[in-house]
Amino acid sequence: MLWDVRESSIVADFLLLVSVTSPAHLEAVDAAVSDLLEESGLVLRHRDGKNSNVWRVLDYGGLLVHLMNTEARAFYALDKLHHETPKQRWLAPRHGGKEPPSRRA
Repeated sequence: MLWDVRESSIVADFLLLVSVTSPAHLEAVDAAVSDLLEESGLVLRHRDGKNSNVWRVLDYGGLLVHLMNTEARAFYALDKLHHETPKQRWLAPRHGGKEPPSRRA
Protein backbone atom coordinates (compact mmCIF):
# COMPACT_ATOMS: atom_id res chain seq x y z
CA MET A 1 0.00 0.00 0.00
CA LEU A 2 1.41 3.41 -0.99
CA TRP A 3 -0.06 6.43 0.72
CA ASP A 4 0.36 10.08 -0.23
CA VAL A 5 1.01 11.62 3.22
CA ARG A 6 2.15 15.06 2.05
CA GLU A 7 -0.86 16.72 3.70
CA SER A 8 -0.60 14.81 6.99
CA SER A 9 3.11 14.19 7.66
CA ILE A 10 6.13 16.34 8.30
CA VAL A 11 8.60 13.46 7.89
CA ALA A 12 7.73 12.07 4.45
CA ASP A 13 5.71 12.64 1.31
CA PHE A 14 4.88 8.99 0.71
CA LEU A 15 4.56 5.92 2.93
CA LEU A 16 4.89 2.44 1.46
CA LEU A 17 3.67 -0.45 3.61
CA VAL A 18 4.78 -3.95 2.59
CA SER A 19 3.73 -7.21 4.26
CA VAL A 20 6.25 -10.02 4.75
CA THR A 21 5.61 -13.59 5.83
CA SER A 22 8.82 -14.69 7.55
CA PRO A 23 12.26 -13.46 8.64
CA ALA A 24 13.75 -14.78 5.38
CA HIS A 25 11.05 -13.00 3.39
CA LEU A 26 11.80 -9.78 5.31
CA GLU A 27 15.48 -10.00 4.34
CA ALA A 28 14.66 -10.78 0.71
CA VAL A 29 12.09 -7.98 0.37
CA ASP A 30 14.45 -5.52 2.10
CA ALA A 31 17.18 -6.37 -0.40
CA ALA A 32 14.85 -6.26 -3.41
CA VAL A 33 13.21 -2.96 -2.43
CA SER A 34 16.59 -1.40 -1.63
CA ASP A 35 18.05 -2.49 -4.97
CA LEU A 36 15.01 -1.33 -6.93
CA LEU A 37 14.85 2.09 -5.27
CA GLU A 38 18.58 2.64 -5.60
CA GLU A 39 18.35 1.73 -9.31
CA SER A 40 15.56 4.31 -9.50
CA GLY A 41 17.93 6.98 -8.16
CA LEU A 42 16.66 7.14 -4.58
CA VAL A 43 19.26 7.17 -1.81
CA LEU A 44 18.75 5.23 1.43
CA ARG A 45 19.25 7.68 4.29
CA HIS A 46 18.57 5.38 7.21
CA ARG A 47 17.48 1.82 7.95
CA ASP A 48 15.91 0.95 11.30
CA GLY A 49 15.08 -2.51 12.60
CA LYS A 50 18.03 -4.26 10.95
CA ASN A 51 18.24 -6.63 13.92
CA SER A 52 14.50 -7.30 13.95
CA ASN A 53 12.96 -10.32 12.26
CA VAL A 54 9.43 -8.83 12.20
CA TRP A 55 9.73 -5.24 10.92
CA ARG A 56 12.05 -2.78 9.19
CA VAL A 57 11.85 0.88 8.13
CA LEU A 58 13.78 2.25 5.15
CA ASP A 59 14.05 6.04 4.95
CA TYR A 60 14.51 7.49 1.47
CA GLY A 61 13.80 11.09 2.47
CA GLY A 62 10.40 11.74 0.93
CA LEU A 63 9.57 8.01 0.93
CA LEU A 64 9.37 5.82 4.05
CA VAL A 65 9.15 2.07 3.42
CA HIS A 66 7.75 -0.08 6.24
CA LEU A 67 8.31 -3.82 5.96
CA MET A 68 6.24 -5.76 8.53
CA ASN A 69 4.96 -9.22 9.26
CA THR A 70 1.27 -9.72 10.07
CA GLU A 71 1.69 -9.33 13.84
CA ALA A 72 3.77 -6.14 13.56
CA ARG A 73 1.35 -4.71 11.01
CA ALA A 74 -1.56 -5.33 13.41
CA PHE A 75 0.39 -3.91 16.37
CA TYR A 76 1.47 -0.67 14.66
CA ALA A 77 -1.89 -0.31 12.86
CA LEU A 78 -0.58 2.02 10.15
CA ASP A 79 -3.49 0.95 7.96
CA LYS A 80 -5.92 2.38 10.53
CA LEU A 81 -3.82 5.49 11.09
CA HIS A 82 -3.84 6.31 7.39
CA HIS A 83 -7.23 4.89 6.40
CA GLU A 84 -8.40 8.27 5.02
CA THR A 85 -5.08 9.16 3.39
CA PRO A 86 -5.05 9.12 -0.44
CA LYS A 87 -3.65 5.89 -1.81
CA GLN A 88 -1.35 5.84 -4.83
CA ARG A 89 -0.40 3.26 -7.40
CA TRP A 90 3.28 3.43 -8.22
CA LEU A 91 5.56 1.33 -10.39
CA ALA A 92 9.31 1.79 -10.31
CA PRO A 93 10.78 3.48 -13.40
CA ARG A 94 12.33 0.26 -14.70
CA HIS A 95 8.82 -1.21 -14.75
CA GLY A 96 7.39 1.64 -16.83
CA GLY A 97 6.10 3.79 -13.98
CA LYS A 98 7.23 7.02 -12.41
CA GLU A 99 9.02 7.78 -9.19
CA PRO A 100 6.85 9.27 -6.49
CA PRO A 101 7.50 13.01 -6.34
CA SER A 102 9.37 14.26 -3.30
CA ARG A 103 9.37 17.70 -1.76
CA ARG A 104 11.88 16.73 0.90
CA ALA A 105 15.60 17.09 0.37
